[in-house]
Amino acid sequence: YSFPWIPERNWEFTDLDEDEAKERTGGRLPKFLPRSDETPEDAELNEKDGEKILQMVLDAAGAAGVVAEDLGMVPPYVRPLLKKLGIPGFAIPIFERNEEDRSFKQPDELAPLSLATYGTHDHDPLKTYYENLVEWWHGPDGHEGWREVQRLMRFLGGDENNPPASFSRDLHFLFLEVLLNTPCWLTLLMITDLLGTSQRFNEPGIAGEYNWSQRLERTLDEYEKSSDFGDVISYFAKLIEKTGRQPSKMPAGTARQTK
Repeated sequence: YSFPWIPERNWEFTDLDEDEAKERTGGRLPKFLPRSDETPEDAELNEKDGEKILQMVLDAAGAAGVVAEDLGMVPPYVRPLLKKLGIPGFAIPIFERNEEDRSFKQPDELAPLSLATYGTHDHDPLKTYYENLVEWWHGPDGHEGWREVQRLMRFLGGDENNPPASFSRDLHFLFLEVLLNTPCWLTLLMITDLLGTSQRFNEPGIAGEYNWSQRLERTLDEYEKSSDFGDVISYFAKLIEKTGRQPSKMPAGTARQTK
C-alpha cells in the first residue's frame, strides 16, 4: 500500500477529502501497487502473487514458525489462503465481530489456526481499552457505550446487566482466562496486558520521542515478588497449567499441519 507523501506529512492530509488531497499531490492518492483489489480479476491476481510470496516465506523459514499479521484491511481471500498454506493469522477478540449485530464472536468461534491476543504494540492496553469503554458508557453517548460494554460482557461470560465500573482485578483475571481457553493454536499477551498496566509502546502515524520509549519500572522477578503484581503473575502461571498452554518448542511444520 503506497502513499504519495512521506509519513511526516500525514497531518496535512488527515482532514482532507479525496479531491482536496489530489490538489496537493498532482492527482495521486494512496493505493495498492501494482494493482488494486477493486475488480475480481485484480483480486485473483493479487491472491496468486500473495501465495507465491508466502510460499517463499515458508520455504525460507524452515523449522521456524510463521505467523501472518492479518490486521487492518484484510481482503476476503487472505484468510482462506492462509488456512490453505497452514499459516496462523491473528485473532484479536475485540476486533472479531458478527457484522449483523456488531456482537463479538464467542471465544469458541475463533479460528483454531490462529494466534490469539488482545492487542499488539499498536493498540491500547486492556486497561486503557476498558477505561475508555466506561468513559463512553458514562458520557454523552452513553447508551451506545452501554451496549458496547454489554457486548463485551457477553463475550467474557460476565454479568452484562452489572458490568464493572472500572478495570478491576476480577475483570482482568476474566480477560486472561477467556483468552487462554480459546481454541486458538497459540496465545500471547503484551506484558502490559499481563500486568494490567496502561503503558503503550507505539501510536501508529505519530512520530516523536514518546513512541518506543516505554520501559518496565522493574525486572520481571521484582514484579513477581511484589505485593501489587505478584498475585496476577501467580494466577497466570496457574492458568497456563490449567489450560495446557505450557510453552514448548514447536516441531517443524506444527502450525502448517493444524486444521
